[in-house]
Amino acid sequence: PIKDWREPYLAALIETDAAKLKRKVEIAQSAIERVLREAEGEHKAAAEQQALRDAISALRTVARERPGA
Repeated sequence: PIKDWREPYLAALIETDAAKLKRKVEIAQSAIERVLREAEGEHKAAAEQQALRDAISALRTVARERPGA
């Protein structure tokens, strides 16, 4: 399993191959959502929670605006 959401997130943001983009966005979203679920019972720093929400928003934008995502 992916331990850090940032790696797949960044990989999705920089992907230029439309054939690979959709899967990378899915992997990144899954990793971020897992961290958010795990954080429900913990007190994550507000800055980290905001970074997670911002990342999900950016991935949604990528999926909406780039062909293949």
